[in-house]
Amino acid sequence: MKKRIIPFILLFMNACTILSQSNSITIHNNTIEGRKQGVGWIFENETDSIIALPKATYETLLKKYRLMEAELERNESIIQAKDELIAAFENYEDKADAHILVQDSLVTMADTLYKGYKDLYRDLKKIMGIRTFSLSIGGGLHRLKSQDPAFLLDAGVEYNMMQMSYQLGKDYNGVVFRYRVPLF
Repeated sequence: MKKRIIPFILLFMNACTILSQSNSITIHNNTIEGRKQGVGWIFENETDSIIALPKATYETLLKKYRLMEAELERNESIIQAKDELIAAFENYEDKADAHILVQDSLVTMADTLYKGYKDLYRDLKKIMGIRTFSLSIGGGLHRLKSQDPAFLLDAGVEYNMMQMSYQLGKDYNGVVFRYRVPLF
């Protein structure tokens, strides 16, 4: 059988009798032999263990027990608060991970769209004949105030949408810078 331990019991005279000369205790006509241990006595049989202590020692131990119990309750409340905090952080982490997944998919989609538009622009440049670098040649008429119109030759280069050309004609030459703005 398992022994039951009753840690701190005050023994009253009407409930039991301690026989100081025989080192035994009798409870309800059941006698248990005991031995001196420190400041108290230990009485044990097959089913029970009883510890007998002086009242001052018992009160000191009870006071320590209550302090330990209060500290245990305080530590349990701290643990509960920390568990709640951990749960909140785990919830935040889950939401942040979900947000990161959405952002990653949006970045992937934006990258795909960017590449698609870039390819579309290249195709449009090929169809429209727009080149990154090109030469341009042209001609026209030029007239200064009271002079007769004169033929004018224009030769230049274009890089992306910037143009620079040199104009050459009878009694006229000059440099022109242009920026091409597509309207449609």
